[in-house]
Formats: sequence, C-alpha cells, structure tokens
Amino acid sequence: MAYKLAIPEHTEHQIDQCISYIVNTLRIPSAAGAVLDDIEHTYSKLEKMAESFAFCDDPYLRSKRYRKLALENHDYLFIYRVDGETVYLAGFFHMLENYRTKL
Repeated sequence: MAYKLAIPEHTEHQIDQCISYIVNTLRIPSAAGAVLDDIEHTYSKLEKMAESFAFCDDPYLRSKRYRKLALENHDYLFIYRVDGETVYLAGFFHMLENYRTKL
C-alpha cells in the first residue's frame, strides 16, 4: 500500500530547528546533510510500510494509536499515526526527549 505523508508546519519547524542547531551551533554542515538524507529515507519507508512499525511504548500514546520510527543512522525519531492511506507526522524528536509532553 502506498501512503501519503501529511507533514504539519510544527513538525517541519522541529526538523528545521534540528538542522539549524547542527549547522549553526555544532558547525557541522555535513552532519546536517546526513540527517536530512536520513529523514528522506525515513519518509520513503513510511510511504511504503507505515503500518509495519511499532506503536509507541507510552500507554497514552499507544491508546491514541501513535507509532514511532527512528531514523536509521541518527538519534532522532518521528511520532506518527496512520489514518487510512495518510500518515500524519505528529512530531520529530531526539530520542532522549520526553516527546509525550510535547505532542
């Protein structure tokens, strides 16, 4: 099944903040490029098989049918839910963040 990604403005902003931090604070533009490549790869996986990834461990998020998918090569993840053929990306977080409080 092919899924359509719905990426709200706040999720795009979270990604932009991450990339900006890597470029402007850490001063590693090549790392920012690698994260962006990893994000694109993750989008591709979600478009093809969004329902095959795990539900969130948090009981509240699980009850709301939120799933999580980590980037393959970096310590970031997407929290999302599937509704029919659409994948709604609820947020983009570092793995150490308490993302439940930010959704």
